[in-house]
Amino acid sequence: MTDAIPMEGGVLVVGSLNTDFTVYVDELPRPGQTLCVTDAVTSFGGKGANQAIQARRLGVPVTFVGAVGADDRGRDYLSRMESEGVALRVTQINGCATGLGFVHCTPDGTVSSTVISGANARLTPADVDAAFAAIPRPGLVLTQNEVPADSVVSVGRRARDMHIPAVLNAAPYVPYGDELHGLFQYLIVNEEEALAYAGCEHAPGDIAGWQRLAVGLRRISPEVIVTLGGAGSVYAGAKGQKVVPAHHVNAVDTTGAGDSFVGTMCAALVRGQNIDSALKYATIAGALTTMGAGAQESMPAGSEVFEASST
Repeated sequence: MTDAIPMEGGVLVVGSLNTDFTVYVDELPRPGQTLCVTDAVTSFGGKGANQAIQARRLGVPVTFVGAVGADDRGRDYLSRMESEGVALRVTQINGCATGLGFVHCTPDGTVSSTVISGANARLTPADVDAAFAAIPRPGLVLTQNEVPADSVVSVGRRARDMHIPAVLNAAPYVPYGDELHGLFQYLIVNEEEALAYAGCEHAPGDIAGWQRLAVGLRRISPEVIVTLGGAGSVYAGAKGQKVVPAHHVNAVDTTGAGDSFVGTMCAALVRGQNIDSALKYATIAGALTTMGAGAQESMPAGSEVFEASST
């Protein structure tokens, strides 16, 4: 167990850490096709760690709970997180490799990914309970679906019982049934995940359709955000609905854009921003992330987000 002194009142992130291998291709491989590339870019990734680092770059205290292998990649990642100022409660597991992500990126910035969970799959509800018991009370809790489902549910239950607002970035899709209902204040999903949780086969044809879908997902969480890539996002909550327009930039690589959005939204909420402002900053941060290659390498500092929001 690697411990640092957490900072009270910030964001507690329970999530994944992966080493990402990114290859840049002209098109995604078709069934039966082999693509040859000359090089791959190795970087730090995983939704949980990405979101934690982005929240920290916005200037809020962040504590991260996760698992890595007792290997060089895991040790390097812990050093990386510490260099970003993230407090750690990370279990190092013998005989298990640190998670891996394989990313294909096309010239228009579109990405597709395959993840080998590795040590992420060994994060248990007991690890979650121990973290909640050991750290100061956080202002907000965040998790994702790259760790085991029972641990995600445990995060939601602990946050609910402690009356701490919790955010679930329900990516990738996991068929929970009714287990999630009422556990998380905020549910964040992209188009594919939104369709899966809504049980829909076909995407809505317009923004109004996505708004209706978001309203339907409020059976899971009181406040729902569906991110729509270049079309922005939609929000549905008790006080109504909102369309958040995209912040347009010249995108190079969309890897990590969604994680930047989530981490920034959580940081803004912890800093006392209302949901409208939080979504505005999140949209800008996600867009800025697409302007460079890689995820964490391209995630903006708070000063960059605030400067872009004033132009």
